[in-house]
Order: sequence, then C-alpha cells, then structure tokens
Amino acid sequence: MTGDGADHGPTAAESADALNDRLREIRSYKYMVPSDRRKTPADMLREIAGIYDARKPLYRDNYKYVGRAMSALFPDGLTIDPKDEETWNRLHFIFHLYSKLSRYAMNLKAGGHRDSLDDLAVYAMLARECDEDEERRDREKKESRDVRT
Repeated sequence: MTGDGADHGPTAAESADALNDRLREIRSYKYMVPSDRRKTPADMLREIAGIYDARKPLYRDNYKYVGRAMSALFPDGLTIDPKDEETWNRLHFIFHLYSKLSRYAMNLKAGGHRDSLDDLAVYAMLARECDEDEERRDREKKESRDVRT
C-alpha cells in the first residue's frame, strides 16, 4: 500500500517472478500431505488459500476494472445472438486478452509480468485462428452460393 491507501501491487523487490516463486513454494511443500494419505477437502482449501495469498499481490483488484474496459471497447453496447457460437468464442478471447494485458500493466513498475505476455501472444494467435476459420467458412458459403446460381 502507498500513502494514498491504494494497493499498487508488488514493489520492484517483490516482482512478479518473486510472487511466482512463492506460488511454486506453496504448491511444492507447504501444504503437501503425506503421500500415504489422500488430500482432504480441508487440505485442498488450505492449499487454495495459500495460492490466493500468493497471487493476490499480483492480481490485486484488477477484476474491478473489467466493466469499465469492456464499456470502452464496446461504447455502443454489445448484443450477441445466444446461438452465435463463433462470436462468443471471439468474445472469450477479448476477455482473456484484456485480463492478461491489464495484469501486465498493473505490474509495470515491478518489471511487468512475463507469463501474461506469453499468454497474450497465445490468446492473440488463437483469436486470429478463430477469425481465419470464420473467414474460411464465409468464403466457402459464398462459393457454394455462387455455384448454385
């Protein structure tokens, strides 16, 4: 926290890499149970709480800005036919791309967040593939109509 009471994320000393190291630590041994016993729901909840504690400084309150960002991306609103699976698929990528970009931006002063950059690249290429598939289907439909006429 800073003097203004806002949580501005990890400091340079507590970079995204350090937070990722902490998460690996939590997953590796802190909440492990003996191998001769199955994890109980309480064990799993403790592990999840540890993951939450490790990730919260990185994620902060990023989720509170999604509505504002989506409103800016779609200033005229957005109506999607519930059966339009392709548009829903593309919207899915927009949410993921925003999430990764905003996480990177929120950690800019701490050196960014490499994992989010990698994810951005993957989601961008998946969105491109989705767009190209839709373009191909549209072309095939047009060619099919042209053949019939």
